[in-house]
Order: sequence, then C-alpha cells, then structure tokens
Amino acid sequence: MSDRLIIPGQPSEPAGPEQLIVPGGGSRPPEPVPLSSDTPPADVPASETGGQPTEDSADDRGAAAGLEQVQQFLKSLRYPPSQVQLDCPQCSAGVTSLVFPIQDYGANPTLLTMFLSGQLNTAQCGSCGNQLMTQFPVMVHWPQQEFLGVVVPEQTGAASSPQAVIGNLQSTFLARVPAGERKGYMLAPRQFMALDRLHDALWEFQGVTREMREHRAAAMSLLQRMLGVADDTSALAELARSEPTLIDREFLLLAMQLGSQEAPEQHAGSPLQQVISWLSANTQAGLEIKQQQDTLQDILQQLQAGMDKEELAARLVQLWTAGDGQDVVLALVQAVPQQFDYEFLLELSTLIELETDAQVKESLGRMREQIDGQIKMIQQQVATLQQNAYQACVAIVSAALQSQDPAEVLRRQSRMLRGPFFNVLMNMMAQAQKNQAPQVVNRLLEIRDIALNIQAEAMSEEDRFLFTLISARTVGETRAAMERHGDLISDSLLEKLDTMAKELGENDMDVQARKIRSLRNELVLRR
Repeated sequence: MSDRLIIPGQPSEPAGPEQLIVPGGGSRPPEPVPLSSDTPPADVPASETGGQPTEDSADDRGAAAGLEQVQQFLKSLRYPPSQVQLDCPQCSAGVTSLVFPIQDYGANPTLLTMFLSGQLNTAQCGSCGNQLMTQFPVMVHWPQQEFLGVVVPEQTGAASSPQAVIGNLQSTFLARVPAGERKGYMLAPRQFMALDRLHDALWEFQGVTREMREHRAAAMSLLQRMLGVADDTSALAELARSEPTLIDREFLLLAMQLGSQEAPEQHAGSPLQQVISWLSANTQAGLEIKQQQDTLQDILQQLQAGMDKEELAARLVQLWTAGDGQDVVLALVQAVPQQFDYEFLLELSTLIELETDAQVKESLGRMREQIDGQIKMIQQQVATLQQNAYQACVAIVSAALQSQDPAEVLRRQSRMLRGPFFNVLMNMMAQAQKNQAPQVVNRLLEIRDIALNIQAEAMSEEDRFLFTLISARTVGETRAAMERHGDLISDSLLEKLDTMAKELGENDMDVQARKIRSLRNELVLRR
C-alpha cells in the first residue's frame, strides 16, 4: 500500500452487434440484447419500432434518437456491452442494465479501474434502490501482462456448459484482435471459479495482494467504528488500544485521504475530522506526520513567495538525503504537480551529476524516477477520472431520456449536475444538430433546463448568473442578463468560464469552447 503523505482538503473501430451465450436459471433468466441500431432500446413504444404512431410519438422519437447516440458511444468500445433485463430480488421490479462481457484493458484502460471498483456489471433498481450484481460470464484481457482470464458464475439450470460459454467469448474476443497482435496466451485463457479470484489476479499484477486488501478492509472497519464515537475521546482511545497493529501511519493517511474528499460544507467539525484530529494528537504516527506537514507547508509558502526551480531542487535533495523527508517530497509532487516540469527535472539532473558520493547519487536517481513516475500516475489518474465522469454523465442523460419523469432522475443524481454533465449535454446537442434531429435537440434542452433549475436551488448568486448566461438561447437574453447582474462580474466568474472553455476544448468541442471564450471576453469589457 502507498505510504505517501496526503494533504487534507485538497474510443477503436466500431464493433457490430454480438450475442452472448449465458447460463440460464431463475424464473426469468435475463437475455442480453446486442446494442445495434436495429435493436430498439428498452421501454421504447411501438411507434418507434414500426407500429402505429401516437400523439406523443415526437417526444418518444426524441428520446429514442438520443438513446441511440448513447449507444453509439458505447459501441465505440472495441468490445461493446450488451443490454440486459433483470428482476430486482428485493421488489421484483424490472431493471435494465449494461453488461460488459469482454473487457480489453489495452484498448480501454479505464475499464480496469471501473471493474475492480465494482462500477461494471452492476445495476441499481430504480424502484427500491437495491444494488444488483449481474451474474454473467466475464472475459478480461490485459495485454501488458499477457493475461487473458475468464470467470463463468455457477447458475442452476445452465443452458450451455461453461466450456461452451468460454469458447463463445474467446471466439468473439479473437475475431477483433488484429492478426499481428495475436499471441499464444490468448488460446488458453486462465479460468476462475469466482469473480473475487479474478479480482485477486488483477490486483496482484499491480503489487496488491489479498492480504494487503484485507488489511485495508480491517482498517476501514476500525475507522468506521471510530466515526461512531468521534466525540468521545475515551472511546476512541479504547478502540485504538484494541487494534494496535492497525493504528499506524497508513491508517492515519487513509483517514486524511478520505477527509480530503469531504465537501466543504461537511469538512469542518465532521466526525471524520474529529477522528483525524484525535489521531494526529494522540498517536506516534500523528506526531510524525504533523512534523512532515509543517515542513511541507513551509515549502509551499516559499513556492508561493517565488522560490525558483533551482532552489526547489536543492531543498528536495536535502530532504531526500536526510532520510526522513522522502514522504514530504512525494507529497509535494501530489500537492503541486505543475511545479515538477522539464525545467525542474533539468535542475535536479544537474545536482545529481554533481554528486560525488556513489550511494547518494544512486538514491537521488531513484528520487528522480519516483518523481517522474508520480507525475505520470497523476496524469493518468486525471485522465481516468475525466473518462469515468464522462461515462457516468452519459448514463445519467440516457436514464433521463428514457424516463417519463426526467426531473426525478436528475434529482437523484443532483451531485453529478456539474461541468462534465453539461459538457455531455452540449456535445450531444451539437451532434443532434449535425444530424438534423430537432426533436432530440429539444428533449436535451428540456433536460438541461431541468438540471439548471435543480442546480439553482443550491447555487450561489454568482453561479446562478453564470448558468443564466450559458443557458440563454439568444444574444438578447445574454445581454439582458449582463445588464441585470453586471455587479456579479468578478475574477472568480471569469476563472470559471476559463475552466469551462478548457474542458470543452479538451473534449474536442471547439465550437462550444469558442462561444464560452467569446462570452468571457464580453464580460471583461463590461466590468
């Protein structure tokens, strides 16, 4: 497990439809439906499938066309998911879900993180909120590890033998592997009896054993118990004494990492912050981390005051060679990764070359490698988070398009109604306009307005002004809003527009990005 210091607060070619052979069983075994343009989505009325049109057929066509765009996005994966219909075991309601039967982590690396974190092949019942684990065969491919694994869950009354299921998955997998990339290990996939054993193998490739994960689970359990008595110092002390092997540096870092993820309104005085404060003041690990935090804050203040890259490199070399400052160095990389650019690495390389002690020189070389690896990891994490957020927002828009009450769907996901969600909406609207589908545009505009109204209920006055500007449909509406709320034009508002334009540009939405920049420029002129 990572022992780094944490600072609190802070697609390939489209694939065609596929039919997955799955074991049967149960009163109504769910059957996967291939995601193709010829297959109507669940709950789409007959007017969409060639039946007689109804008075509401225009809205229904809008929803179906919008859902088709979501499906096209999913089919851009090398191995697209299949749509299945499940019965909720708790309330018997029908639940539509997506199953990813084949996952290629070479073509789509983000699927690995999602699979291990339980975000794939799961579903939530819209009626009672129950979380369902879909019991379907899964084949995963990790080319960097030359690994092809498969698990076929045991189910009563299976329609096909496990070997037939595996053979079908393997045929589908190999059909989409370019001839030049085929290797011997692909002909003999490792078979696992249960999903958790497959997870074990994937974690071990990353140096994380089952024992390490069990230790972390025990730490999480202890932390949860501490949260229940956060305001009772004697109870906290008793819990700490009962699990002395768990109360260590890693435990406190785990608590601090979770604390940094709390929303600002939850942060101050929350049970988690009370536990962190107690651990910091009453454990050896807390005292050590407090000292390192002080050193870290001192360097951050010097950077704000203008410390150059040469001074920064020299300070970090001093910390690293002292032996007890290596965690501070890596924490600093996490805190201000933008400081560790090409110029910094040049200064660090110069200092390493000037070092005459062979052992120190070797140690500093490892420091450079770890900093470089840390930066690459941060960049990958940012990319993964952005991709995961995009996929989550696509799923929310899809659910809203299918629902007769989109406001209810959006209210349940109100915490997701932020920048990435609106970027997805704008991207889908731009695509619908390009495809000359006005019904889809109107339905997406309706969803956007509902989302903005939900947001406005908890927005600051500045944010309400910002989204009024963005949601305005004419130049006249935009300028009228500027006239009414000119006093709200501030540096923070302009920074939010800068961030939004950058995010749109990074998602290849150049037209929308230019509109946001134009809006920003007009606001600057009106200050």
